Amino acid sequence: MKRILFCVFIPVCMSLMMQAKASDTLPETAPAGKLALSDLFELALQTNPSLSRADAEQAAAYSSLQDARGLLKPEVRFNSELSYAWMKMDEFPRTANQLIATYPLYEPQLNDLNKSADSTYQSKQWRSEAEKQKVLFKVAELYFTYWQQREDFLFLKKEQRSIESIIKQVRQRFQVGYQDLNDIVEIQSRLDFNHAELLKAEQDFRQTEAKLTAVLGDASTFSYDALSFPLKQAPQLARLEREVNVAKAENAQQAWSKLVINNPLLLALEQQVQAAQKQVEYVKNKDSVQVEAFGALVYNDSDKNFYDDMQGARGGLRLNVPLYLGGRTEAAVSKQRSQVKELLAMKREASLSLEAQARNAWLALQTGTTRLKALKAALESSRQAVKASEQALKTGRRNVLDLLDAQRHLHKIERDLPILKADIWKSYYLFYWTIGHLNEKT
Repeated sequence: MKRILFCVFIPVCMSLMMQAKASDTLPETAPAGKLALSDLFELALQTNPSLSRADAEQAAAYSSLQDARGLLKPEVRFNSELSYAWMKMDEFPRTANQLIATYPLYEPQLNDLNKSADSTYQSKQWRSEAEKQKVLFKVAELYFTYWQQREDFLFLKKEQRSIESIIKQVRQRFQVGYQDLNDIVEIQSRLDFNHAELLKAEQDFRQTEAKLTAVLGDASTFSYDALSFPLKQAPQLARLEREVNVAKAENAQQAWSKLVINNPLLLALEQQVQAAQKQVEYVKNKDSVQVEAFGALVYNDSDKNFYDDMQGARGGLRLNVPLYLGGRTEAAVSKQRSQVKELLAMKREASLSLEAQARNAWLALQTGTTRLKALKAALESSRQAVKASEQALKTGRRNVLDLLDAQRHLHKIERDLPILKADIWKSYYLFYWTIGHLNEKT
């Protein structure tokens, strides 16, 4: 009897030990590919449609700025007419030619319009940079999420192989009467649950592939199987620590506000506020006193049949004084001031949101780094626990389910390690995005 029991347990133990060794040598990443995150950054910067839209808006704002600047310069027009008149008293040909030049002497609304257009253009420039950093962060976030889900899928596959091997051995023991039927049912239940989790894990990373493709704009030039992932190292935090410590040393209460102040989104909103404030002045001044200088060279001839026949030059000043506009100016100014208040509120809201995200990202980086050390220690102790369960199984002090639980715990830690490293990388890129320093070389 002991010989039969020994002969049945030995294959089980050998199978489990081989799987434990396989887990020891399992790489931390999927097979190395040729594409890194920097390659995805480069592709997104070339083909992401939102960046093209931001560039187009910037170009349109620059055209508006050029138009506003043109209003401050002299304007020269040439008007020419050649006609023939059939009148009741006479018929006659007529020519009318005028070369007219005008120059705004006192039109303060044009200066306001120019300053508003300049601030709007700068706002669009910062918006374009903000959109660029937003796209880069979204690519990084989806990239690391994708690899987290792939790691989850890979470890579920490994757990599936482990359970399938164990259930095969347990069924052999059941046939010779050394295993309870309930154990088989329990292990089969775990296998069925593992299958369901596998399907969900595959669905998750396929959905992330679709989201990443949408952000990239064009994923036809590469395969997702070719991606590589730097899970073997965690990001270096020394430079970030210096920036945070400097900000806290200057003013601890406003440290996070100081850190995010250069975020391009906030800079864009600040320029929008300035543009709106100049629009208030423009609305007020466009209905005020205006003075324009003009001059013209005239050659009109209809053989004295038309009233403005003349040859020569004329020049002078034009004065425009609005006397009554029915309250339109006050209404327009009030509306524009409301837009200024709205933009100030939007800027404050964005600033608070970025401060919270920067603080949370920094906390996640510190906590994640500490957790990573603890999880590595747990990995080693879990491996020792699996070996102890294998030895106890040989002596009969533990059963197969105990060993299965120990291996499942080991698999979970092996899965959690790369997932935690990916979370640390996500927080790293999130922090750089919030402080406005995220670029393709970060």
